[in-house]
Amino acid sequence: MAFQVPLDSRILDYLDQPLDLEVKGAGSIQVVLALSPFALGHMQAARELDYWNPAVAAPTALGTPRNADDVANRTILYVIHDAEGGAVATSRDLALMVARRARVFMLRCGRTQWRLETAVIDRGDDGVAVPRLDEVETIVFEQPWAQHLLPDEARVAALQRIVQTLRPDVAHVRSVIYFSPELLVHLRPFVPRLIFSAHDFVAICLNGFLFNGDNKFCGGDCGSGAKRCLPADLDDSAPPLRGKSVYLWRARCLAALDYVDAVVVTSQTTIDVFLPYVSTEILAKFHIIEHGRGAADWPGKGTARPPAPLAAGAPFRIVLVGAINEAKGALLVQGLAKAVADGGLDAEIHVVGYMSLLINQSRSVVYGPYSRGRLLSILDQIAPTVGLVPVQWPETYSHVVTELAMSNIPLIASNFGAVGERVHAHNLGWVLPDMTVESIIDLVKRLKAAPEELEGRRQAVRRYRCRTEEGMAEDYIRLYNPIAS
Repeated sequence: MAFQVPLDSRILDYLDQPLDLEVKGAGSIQVVLALSPFALGHMQAARELDYWNPAVAAPTALGTPRNADDVANRTILYVIHDAEGGAVATSRDLALMVARRARVFMLRCGRTQWRLETAVIDRGDDGVAVPRLDEVETIVFEQPWAQHLLPDEARVAALQRIVQTLRPDVAHVRSVIYFSPELLVHLRPFVPRLIFSAHDFVAICLNGFLFNGDNKFCGGDCGSGAKRCLPADLDDSAPPLRGKSVYLWRARCLAALDYVDAVVVTSQTTIDVFLPYVSTEILAKFHIIEHGRGAADWPGKGTARPPAPLAAGAPFRIVLVGAINEAKGALLVQGLAKAVADGGLDAEIHVVGYMSLLINQSRSVVYGPYSRGRLLSILDQIAPTVGLVPVQWPETYSHVVTELAMSNIPLIASNFGAVGERVHAHNLGWVLPDMTVESIIDLVKRLKAAPEELEGRRQAVRRYRCRTEEGMAEDYIRLYNPIAS
């Protein structure tokens, strides 16, 4: 099979001739370079996989797909990596919402094992359906998953057994980490509808953030930084995360997208990052569906829970939420904490989560990991003046923006990705086009001197309502239905 995959021109810096990469126990991958009319300075790579063709090998009849107008009595299989984080939490939220109207399974893929879960509906005393996920089975593999190798026979066989048993009408793959992009191709013959979600940029580079070793957003261009990229949670035997290993992974992912019916992203800025890499045919499959959150996470949002008044003489408290690594602005926070400690800014810094870098904590507090259910009470105890979202990569959505805005906290945000896009669109705070420690300090000093500006933005945030889980689920249900789509 031949796949036409757009790749960045700087692949020539690393692959100046066709390369055969031997893959243990699975044949070889050949990448062939040729000039492309796509754009000046870009190339096309044709990837040939001549040792298997799952579309031919699969059974030709697995039952008649049910193309009902709704998902009722249909089976949906979700695939996600087995970890923590926003993508996993949202996948669970979506699965449990859809489970009210369909038969739902979730395959959680880890490095050495997969866990298959099914949604079970409980009924409360009021008769309201309360879905939960119960484990069906655990599949343990002898060989750990390795991103630089094609999926082994054990994983292919496990996936085929699962889909032949469940006969899903829709498979929705929400991550290829610990799963491998080729398994999308193996899924294709077994499911009438195949959806892929890009919650980060792993399909462009396993780094996901596209954040290079010089602590800058690289856009997937390995020629833009002298150092290796940030370490990822990858196999120790894998090639370095630069150059040819990045381009081969990208070729595998983009080739697999030929087989899906739709690609879901959560913002227009995410599509903008993919534009240089995807063909017109794949681009036509992109859909924007924003994440939704449950109203129960923010009881009394609005008139019943107005923002606390700014107390005279109260310290100016800046809060950050989440895992703050270099891509999420750890260097900026480190510099800001030093400025606060040195007296350059009269403020307090509160990090609800953890920092990848040490910071001066004379006037800063790092709270450590937190649960989603406790976040609101922690924020109430801190009583922040503003939230800070200093991301240095184009976040595809940002649950932190939702969480802080729904907690009635105005935001100081960088202008990257969906963070800047959402803060600007909903008037949730201030977007700094070129965020630096100095620009943050200047803004905070201005707000302290002009409390009416701060109060006006606080009232705007008070009126904000995030997308609901129900709205998110409805959009996906329409996408799952091949007639409606």
